[in-house]
Amino acid sequence: MMSHLSKKKRAQLTQYLDEQDRSRTPMAAILRSYNKFVLKNPLLVMSLTTGTTMGLGNIISQTIIGKRT
Repeated sequence: MMSHLSKKKRAQLTQYLDEQDRSRTPMAAILRSYNKFVLKNPLLVMSLTTGTTMGLGNIISQTIIGKRT
């Protein structure tokens, strides 16, 4: 979790991510955007990530159990 970082360190990481903006692949752009968002709003992003992961896991498990019965 990034919430323990100081504002100065977050600014340095954001600058580093901006400098690494040379890759043009869609996945690299998504990961770069995610990392920037984590640096700016760590609690919100981690909450959304956890909720999404739990929701998808629930849907998958219910689908599997539903096929067994």
